[in-house]
Amino acid sequence: MYGNTHLRTAALLALALLAPSYPRCATLSLDDAVQTALRQNPAIAAGAASALAARQAARGASALANPDLLIAPSVVGQAGSDSAILLTQPLEINGSRTARSRIARHDAESAAQDASTLRRDIILSVKQRYWDTAQAQQLVKLNEDNIAYLETLDKAVRKQIDVGKIPGAQAIKTEIELARARQELAQAQLGLDTARAALRAVMGCPSTEAITTGDELAFSAATLDRNRLVAGAQLCRPEVLSSLAQLASSEASVGAAQRARLPDLALQLRKESWDSAEGGIAVAIELPFLDWGSNRARVRQAQLDTQAKRMRLEAVRNDVALEVDQAIAASQAAAAVAREYQSGILEKSAQLAALAQKGYEKGATSYIEVLEAQRTLRGVKVEYLSALADYAKAIAKVEWAAGIDSIGKEETK
Repeated sequence: MYGNTHLRTAALLALALLAPSYPRCATLSLDDAVQTALRQNPAIAAGAASALAARQAARGASALANPDLLIAPSVVGQAGSDSAILLTQPLEINGSRTARSRIARHDAESAAQDASTLRRDIILSVKQRYWDTAQAQQLVKLNEDNIAYLETLDKAVRKQIDVGKIPGAQAIKTEIELARARQELAQAQLGLDTARAALRAVMGCPSTEAITTGDELAFSAATLDRNRLVAGAQLCRPEVLSSLAQLASSEASVGAAQRARLPDLALQLRKESWDSAEGGIAVAIELPFLDWGSNRARVRQAQLDTQAKRMRLEAVRNDVALEVDQAIAASQAAAAVAREYQSGILEKSAQLAALAQKGYEKGATSYIEVLEAQRTLRGVKVEYLSALADYAKAIAKVEWAAGIDSIGKEETK
């Protein structure tokens, strides 16, 4: 378990440091955006580096304790020191080395899972900002189409004015609508620029890099199995795995504190004086039987910390279940809104605009009615885009909460 986790961490760090940047002026799919962020976002590289640092600490903890070297040359008299040179090598036969290694290994596992948590948080942010950008792009296109339509209508109105069918003052209405449409396009373009900047930032791309989303917003409802998603999240979410590792580390700390009371052996190499050849090797026995309370306090501290970590694990699992429930509820609400538009609102708005246009061409309706119908259709399309974006972001939140990469791979339609 630990080996695979650390291998993945090392691979992630290598990708973050060595992989080339994504091509400039790119049209990105959602997967492209996620992979680019995994390569280029500095926070991911920092998390991977921290995990590797913890792994190095675990390697050091598994080594035998370093020897102590005491050098004490006599300054005044021949009896200033019992030994001129004393080298002591603890053997740690009481299990302290094993306990220390276990603590460090679990701490390294916790750090690796924390890096995974950060990685998944960034993936969620990429997905949500990607869909914000896709929505903004489609909104700009919608406003451009609206302006093109209004310009065509304005030309038709002016032709009618020229032949005397309608008074010239009525052209003011189309001019006002065109001015409003251009303002809406400017606002939509600002929203697109802002969304692209946010997406570039989380992907770790240069601020000058042009980004276009290739995946368009679309609605395809997913059937979500709440019990399955919650059970899976409580098993595999990195927050849960990190808490499990912290609990294991605390349990190992209890053993380490208890082993501190056990006898231990050490090898000693002694030379009595610089001028004498007398010296030798001895085996020292450490007997830590006398305890004025510090060892007992450390054991009790470790036991209480273990209890706290166990309760913390349950709290994390409860939080994970709550996050899954909230994400599913949000996705279901967003799906209901999107279905409502697909079930008739969007189609009826388009029919209304088409009928108004045909009536105007036949002289049965005024251009004012055409403008009103077109404004209604545009408003419905804007709301529909917002509903699609809300659903896409809600599904991304479900994937994050459930600890899976894609709903499509885990759930049936």
